[in-house]
Amino acid sequence: MTAVTINIDGEDQEIDIAEILTIKNPEAERDEVTALMAWWGSVWASAAQDATLSDVGYRHWKGISIKNLLEADPKTAEWKMAAMIESTPEWKQLKMACAAAERNAGVAKAIFEAYARKADLLARLVRRDDNERYHAPETARDTSEDPRVQKMAAMNNAKAKKTPNHNTRK
Repeated sequence: MTAVTINIDGEDQEIDIAEILTIKNPEAERDEVTALMAWWGSVWASAAQDATLSDVGYRHWKGISIKNLLEADPKTAEWKMAAMIESTPEWKQLKMACAAAERNAGVAKAIFEAYARKADLLARLVRRDDNERYHAPETARDTSEDPRVQKMAAMNNAKAKKTPNHNTRK
């Protein structure tokens, strides 16, 4: 399963990771991956802020709860306060909201980082394709019809006939 669910602006979105990260056209995708990284970076930042605000809300509620318990009985043991607070539906709801916000931030971060890796890979693929395109060995061309080559061959043949071969034994 390659799909993951993330909450964006209050709506659950199912994202198919394999689909968005598959490279189909490196040249075209190279231009759009930067924009996608920026968008997912903002989603990640927003999700991280939501996680922080959820934690702040939880801690504030917990502080008020402890204060109220201590006002009712200043000698209440710490373990009793923790048990009383953690047994409330509000505690469960707030802790679950914190966990969901942290998970959301983690998913957004993972998608952002996956796009960053995709951007690196696309850059390498496009660079490789450019190198192959611009630095490919040229195919040997047929020079037998070129008059310059024919003239050069004729001059070499004439020179070879005039030059005595001193390396031969008689």
